[in-house]
Amino acid sequence: MSDYKRVLKHLNKEKLATQKVELALIQDIQKAETASSDIIKSSFGLADFANKIVKQRNALLSDLNGQLKEANNIFDKSAAILSKAQDASEKLGMSTNDVKGYNDLEKTLNVLARSIDSIIRAKKALS
Repeated sequence: MSDYKRVLKHLNKEKLATQKVELALIQDIQKAETASSDIIKSSFGLADFANKIVKQRNALLSDLNGQLKEANNIFDKSAAILSKAQDASEKLGMSTNDVKGYNDLEKTLNVLARSIDSIIRAKKALS
């Protein structure tokens, strides 16, 4: 009977060891699943955030392009007006300083030119 008890005791130890190994594997599986789920949520969240930023960037570039086109158009028209005013004042033998609004428009065009440069720099930074 003692051999039987030793065999039974040994079998119980093996069964207990197998159960411990299975329990450890189950815990490892659960930890791996939790870690995988967490990284999946995080990855999708970051991807969604990146997509929103890309859409905002594209919308901003579109707005900058429209603003640049409008600013260049206004600049060109205003510069042409200043040129005509300068030609007219020269023909009349007077200074452009005597033409009402000439200096104000000239100053405004200088600011507009800086604004255009600023838009161009912003576009390059976003590209």
